[in-house]
Amino acid sequence: MRALIAFVVIYPSLLGVLFALLFSFARYFAVPKDQKRTEWFIIAAALAIPANIAAEAVTKWISILRPLKYDLYIFHIDGLLGFQPSFSIGRLTSSHLWLEMLASFGYGALSLAMLAVFAAYLWRRPQAQAIALFKTFALNLCASLPIYLLIPVSGPQFAFQQFPTVIPHVVAHPIFLSTPPNGIPSVHFSTALLIAWYARHWLLGRLLGIVYVVIMGIATLGSGQHYLVDLLLAIPYAIAVYRVCNPGSAAVRSARRFSTGGDTTGVPPIYVFDRSTMRDASWRVAQDTPLAAATATAPGTGTAPLSQQSNTPMDK
Repeated sequence: MRALIAFVVIYPSLLGVLFALLFSFARYFAVPKDQKRTEWFIIAAALAIPANIAAEAVTKWISILRPLKYDLYIFHIDGLLGFQPSFSIGRLTSSHLWLEMLASFGYGALSLAMLAVFAAYLWRRPQAQAIALFKTFALNLCASLPIYLLIPVSGPQFAFQQFPTVIPHVVAHPIFLSTPPNGIPSVHFSTALLIAWYARHWLLGRLLGIVYVVIMGIATLGSGQHYLVDLLLAIPYAIAVYRVCNPGSAAVRSARRFSTGGDTTGVPPIYVFDRSTMRDASWRVAQDTPLAAATATAPGTGTAPLSQQSNTPMDK
């Protein structure tokens, strides 16, 4: 029984993804009218674990190319705070079993959290946004690999044998480590940030997103997988990844400010789609009156008014 509990705590994504796949296949046949979104979810769930395994294999190959790691330099940068955050959090988690188990579960449940947010977007947001989220998570995983090659850092657990009990006094220099250099940036932390950002549309999502970021911060530092610098650099990294995969988000805000003469507090233009669901931008047309907006036609749909067209958040 203890072995089963330990397995669930350390590898929650394995059982969770398996359950998600079984449920998705059952739903695929039980709800034939909604097979398109179910197919997307099955693809995402099926790729979750293999993608992580492939990324881990690549980082091991990068370690062969870059056997010298820069951990001692990052260790000294963390020490500029007057203490070592990873060692302090590591001692805290190791002295409280419940906190260690919570951190371990949160660290291992990353794939489940990603699937949960993706499912929310599939069934509660427009199709374009769901696809953009999928691309964002994929780029977040892949774009880190060349950075690992440029700045190889493994983590204090691998650089210091007595982590987290003894803080060593060392001189900064490259050291030989055979472990994967997947320290900068912390993809676990950048993914948690992206999950919290994407979940902001719902109150429960905002609360759980913030909690998950905190748990991931404790897990990445307490386990010795990362230094504090790794987490701080993950913030601009996550922002850059989001901007690349969601270029329209900034453009929409700029267009809105321009349409109101730079006054963001003014009345925005009328849109022909329900803004609560934020439909695709191709459906957006500024109208002078609500009547004109109600009778406007969508591109390529003939002369039927938009008020008579499907108002679901995703085309089936």
